[in-house]
Amino acid sequence: MRKIKFRAWNIERRVMYNVGDLTIRKEWIGSNSVNKLDKIGDTIGMNYLNRDKVEFELMQFTGLKDKNGKGIFEGDICLVNDGSVGKKRQVIYSEEKASFMYKIIEDVYSSDFRKLKSELRYIMKYDYMKTSDIEIIGNIHENPELIK
Repeated sequence: MRKIKFRAWNIERRVMYNVGDLTIRKEWIGSNSVNKLDKIGDTIGMNYLNRDKVEFELMQFTGLKDKNGKGIFEGDICLVNDGSVGKKRQVIYSEEKASFMYKIIEDVYSSDFRKLKSELRYIMKYDYMKTSDIEIIGNIHENPELIK
């Protein structure tokens, strides 16, 4: 069974957190354990957040890991070696396709001169593609320069 995990970007503090048990209600979001990434023992009070006041952006785990064994989340920026153009891509969730996908974030063109920037691609598009073809190089919050 696929493990459902989240991480949270604190918009005000500009810090990424791991999220443990999560409760989502109509008017609030709650968590019993929120730990700052890469900082042992640092926790914050996220037991009762008003949904009208945006303090955190939640990002879901895709269920996949990159070639270094690091979990791939929404918002991650990856280098993808699948033999096509547009190797630098952002992981997004597409409501339309009901799937995690890549958005090409480079100014690249196809063989018929179509601009591919912002084009969506399935993460595991081909049967032969492996997660060893994917490397996380950052994320949209901690490394915004990667998407410019």
